[in-house]
Amino acid sequence: MRIGIEMAIQFTRIEFLTRSKGGDSCRKAAYNARTIVKNEQTGIKYNFSRKKDNVYHTVLIPDYVNQDFKNIQTLMNEVERTAKKENSQLLKDIVIALPDEKELNLEHRIELTHQIVDEMEWVQKGIGVQIDIHKPQIGDKNWHVHILLTMRRFREDGTGLGDIAVDLNPKFITVNGKKVVIKDSEMIHEIAKEETNAYFAELGLPYRVNGYQ
Repeated sequence: MRIGIEMAIQFTRIEFLTRSKGGDSCRKAAYNARTIVKNEQTGIKYNFSRKKDNVYHTVLIPDYVNQDFKNIQTLMNEVERTAKKENSQLLKDIVIALPDEKELNLEHRIELTHQIVDEMEWVQKGIGVQIDIHKPQIGDKNWHVHILLTMRRFREDGTGLGDIAVDLNPKFITVNGKKVVIKDSEMIHEIAKEETNAYFAELGLPYRVNGYQ
């Protein structure tokens, strides 16, 4: 068997959804999930159910949290309710490319996605996580997963979101006496690359991720 065949360059993109730039948690969640979500504060209902490329949707929350928050209508309105400022950061919006190799099916991509999320330990750290996998358009090779993270972690009583998880902001390290920021996109990409390569090896496939975009 050939080992180390390079697959298409992987990409990881991270953006912050902010209110000052017109961001709306309910709209973003509805778009990613290809469903309907109403912002209870503005009364606006967002409907993206006509789009049919979403093949997997779930919401992950800690076990101690009220399970009603697994519904994005409930979760995203809690995000909107707890973000009081006009310049509030609402969500961390992550997109990760998934392998498009023909040997992998949807179940493989779902399992790999959960392995990446588990390795990042977002849920273990009290964060709400919305996951949506989108399949490629006809003729494309663009399997990818959208991951939305709450900026606030759930309160210990599990009844809602509490303080901003500042400890999950980008980390700084010192190199030659200078502080250098480790970008979230780079850190998540490395985790995704390692998990993907380990998954290929587990399945006995010759592919390996090599590169960053």
